[in-house]
Amino acid sequence: MEVNVCMLLWEYPPLVQGGLGVHGYENSKALAKLGCKVSVITRFAFSQPVFHKDGNVRVYRVPERKLVMTLPFNDFRVFLSANLAFNIAATAKFFKLDGEENFSICHVHDWLSAIAGLTIKESLGKPMVFTVHSTESVRSGDRGIEPIRELEKKCAERADVVIAVSNYIKQEVLRMGIRERKVRVVHNGVDVKMFRPASKKSRRRVREKYGLGDGPVVLFLGRLDPSKGLDYLLRALPVVLEEEPEVKVVIGGQGWLEPVLVSLAKLLGVEDHVVFTGYVPSEELPSLYSAADVFVSPSLCEPFGLTLLEAMACGTPVVSTYAGGIPEFVKPMENGILVDSHSPDQLAYAITLLLQDEELRRKIAENGRRHVEKEFTWERTAEKTLKIYMEALGKA
Repeated sequence: MEVNVCMLLWEYPPLVQGGLGVHGYENSKALAKLGCKVSVITRFAFSQPVFHKDGNVRVYRVPERKLVMTLPFNDFRVFLSANLAFNIAATAKFFKLDGEENFSICHVHDWLSAIAGLTIKESLGKPMVFTVHSTESVRSGDRGIEPIRELEKKCAERADVVIAVSNYIKQEVLRMGIRERKVRVVHNGVDVKMFRPASKKSRRRVREKYGLGDGPVVLFLGRLDPSKGLDYLLRALPVVLEEEPEVKVVIGGQGWLEPVLVSLAKLLGVEDHVVFTGYVPSEELPSLYSAADVFVSPSLCEPFGLTLLEAMACGTPVVSTYAGGIPEFVKPMENGILVDSHSPDQLAYAITLLLQDEELRRKIAENGRRHVEKEFTWERTAEKTLKIYMEALGKA
C-alpha cells in the first residue's frame, strides 16, 4: 500500500529557524526513500520557485503572491497575519492538489499549520497526524497566548495520532487532556553522513574565519533567546578563565537577545573572549562543531535538543542541563555532562573538567558519536513515522 502524504510545514529550507524546519526537511526526504509519496506545502520564500522537486519530495510554496509573507516578523501582529495567510493558502492548495493526488495522510506540524490541518480534517475527513515539536506552555509558561494553547489542544484532539518529539513533550500533550493511547514518541534524528568529525583542514579553516586561534573553544549554536540560558554561560566564563585563560566562547546563531548578551559580556569584562558569529551556513556547521573542544547548551527549557545530537555526531563532547527532553539521550558522564539549569558555577565546573581532562573528552566524544549512529538517525525517525501512518490509515 503506497502512502501518499502531504506535509504542512511553516518552516522548510531556506526558511529554517529551529528543529521544526530541520525535522520537516530531513524526515520528508527519509520517508520518500522508504517509498512514500511525499508532498510539502510550505510558505513563500523569495529565493525559491512556487513549485520545485527536492529530490523525490515535491515542494509547494504559498501564498504564491508575496502578500505579507515578505515582511519582517518583528511585530507579532504581522507574524500572526502572515501565518493566517499561509494557513488559508495551504488549505486551498491542499484541496486543489488532492483532486489530482488523493492524499492518504495529512501531516500537520505544530500550531503553525493547525488551522489548515483542522479545516482539511473537517472538510475532507482525511486521516491526520499531528507532530508536536513544542507547546505554548513550554515556550512561554504562564505568559503564553491562550488561543494558541486552544489551537494546539483542538488539533491534538482531532488528530488520529499525535507524535511528540520527546517523552517530555508527550507529558505536555497529556496535560492537555489528550488520551495517552493516541500519543506516540518519535525522536528527532541527525544526518550522520553530514554531521561527522571534520578534517583537520576544515577545522583550521573555520577557526581562522572566526579568529579563534589555537586555544580552547567552547561553542553554542542555536536561537539567541532567553530559553537557551546563554546569560548563565556568560556568567560561567569568568570562572572558566581562571583555569583556562585562553578560552574563547563562540555563540553562533541569531535572535533578538544578541545585543543584551553583548552588553552582558562587556559588563562581566569577558567581551574579548566571546565571539558572536551571527547566522552560520548549514554547510559550515560540521566544521564548526568539530573545531570546538566542548559544545554547551545551557537550556532552561528544551523540547528535545537537536544541536546537542549534531555536536555528538561530530565527535564533540557536550555539556547541557537536565531541562526538558535532553536527559532522554544525554547520559551523564557517559556521552555528555548534565548540570542544573540556572547554575553558572556548575556550568563552569563541567566546562573546565572537560577542557582539562583529555581522556574524559575522548571517551564522551566517542560514546556520543556511537549513540547517535545507533539510535538517532533520520532513517529511524522515518521508519517510526511510516508505522504511525499505517496506524492512522488503519483507524480511518
